Amino acid sequence: IRYCGIAVASALADWIVYSVLIFLGVYFVSAQVVSRLVGGFCAFLGNKCWSFDRSNHIRISIESRRFLILYVFSYSLSLGLLWFFGSALELNIFLAKVIVDSSCFVINFIVIGITFSTTERASLQAEKNHSEVQKDGIVRPGQPQAPPSFDHLPANRIPVHGFLRQGLA
Repeated sequence: IRYCGIAVASALADWIVYSVLIFLGVYFVSAQVVSRLVGGFCAFLGNKCWSFDRSNHIRISIESRRFLILYVFSYSLSLGLLWFFGSALELNIFLAKVIVDSSCFVINFIVIGITFSTTERASLQAEKNHSEVQKDGIVRPGQPQAPPSFDHLPANRIPVHGFLRQGLA
């Protein structure tokens, strides 16, 4: 719900800036450059404050990097598509923006679904595997292995570099 709210707020910021710049006589692609930057900044701040998992600094770094990569892709796509619909096809610039924003939304949704859910599933599986190893002590293929324990051996029989230490304890 928070993610959707942030998406709506950033889209509104994008549209308000775009509309104001168009009415001020700014070229429509230039208006898109500025409005997408404002919308992207709003989305990043909103997600950083409310959506990203701030308790895990490594995870927020990964999420920030993913956000930036997706944003650059979406930003480039929106500028190219807007120019194509507005200049090459000579559509109304507001209709062109609706088509472009809708297209970018669908493409972003698909990309997020593919990339984020795949890595999220892998992360969840790794956490599950780690907890299973800790719970029953059995290491299964593909699971992280805990360091070996020699608690069951007498002190003079603990392996040292592949040899048994005998009579030294």
